[in-house]
Amino acid sequence: MLTVLLVGFVTLSLLRVDISFRTRPGPPKFIRIVHGEPSVELFETEKRDEVIFGGCSVYGYVPRWLLVW
Repeated sequence: MLTVLLVGFVTLSLLRVDISFRTRPGPPKFIRIVHGEPSVELFETEKRDEVIFGGCSVYGYVPRWLLVW
């Protein structure tokens, strides 16, 4: 049992997914994280909760997806 938990933890820690502690209406879902300067189209998709802005600076291990609930 301990081996299964350890393998699961290592596998999940290597994925580029982060978990949000802010709640949003609706079921849990994965939302893409966008880095860099956003365009006008990205502002529209952010209003529809399809993407989340991750900032302009990208360094090291950066998650690409965010799990929100």
